[in-house]
Amino acid sequence: MTAPRRAVLEALAGRSDHLTADEVSLLLERADVHRATVYRTLDMLSAAGVVSHRHTAGGATRYHLAAAPEGGEHLHGHCRECGTVAVLPADALAGTAARLREAAGFRLEPEQSTLVGLCAECAARAG
Repeated sequence: MTAPRRAVLEALAGRSDHLTADEVSLLLERADVHRATVYRTLDMLSAAGVVSHRHTAGGATRYHLAAAPEGGEHLHGHCRECGTVAVLPADALAGTAARLREAAGFRLEPEQSTLVGLCAECAARAG
């Protein structure tokens, strides 16, 4: 494990939110980790399954550690207004998944998806 790779992992581990590659680069400016190295490292860690990434509608890809601590499992919601990535309860679609499997034999994998809607703040502004 190289020092830049360790720095990227530590940056992700130190945050509970979902970061873009540019945000990780900003966090690592003082560690003298080049921006291109951050991008390559995130790609490599994603391919290895260590880092999870989500493509947000009209926005940058966001990253976080794939392995959540016990009780930290979650789904992702993307606010179509402000771009915020919201952490949603892991079991939010459990009932829907069961109904889909029963009705159509389809096995939903919601952890592989990003739900699109409005965050609490944008929903409140919208009325």
